[in-house]
Amino acid sequence: MKDFVRRLQPVAVAMLLLACTQTAFASQSIVGTWNAQFSVNGVACSMQTVYQPNAAYSELLHCGSLMTHQSGTYVLHGNLLVRSVEDWAPKQQWVVGSCVGCGYYENTAKPPGGSYNLSFPNSNTMTMKDVNLGGTITMHRQ
Repeated sequence: MKDFVRRLQPVAVAMLLLACTQTAFASQSIVGTWNAQFSVNGVACSMQTVYQPNAAYSELLHCGSLMTHQSGTYVLHGNLLVRSVEDWAPKQQWVVGSCVGCGYYENTAKPPGGSYNLSFPNSNTMTMKDVNLGGTITMHRQ
């Protein structure tokens, strides 16, 4: 019996370490209001994303005088965040025609949502790396 217990100890220690690692990451909740500031081609931008406990999110993006909004659902699995867009604005944009003052409205495509690898330097800072496009943004909990 002692031999069995001795052989089982490394397995028990490994399982305990794995459980602690998963618990530590699972304790990082994204629920709350997150903000980011950045610039695109010299234009100041701000983004605010709200993650709710019911797996819904909404995001407001301001760049200069332009603004977009999207909302939908999210799934968090380990450090992978997957978002699905259900609503967005604007749904149309003005396309300038070839003459002065003429043009037409065109429907805007539904945003793609996205998949992000998350890391947490601390409980109020979250870095999101876009799995598909490779960009990274750091957000701070409000």
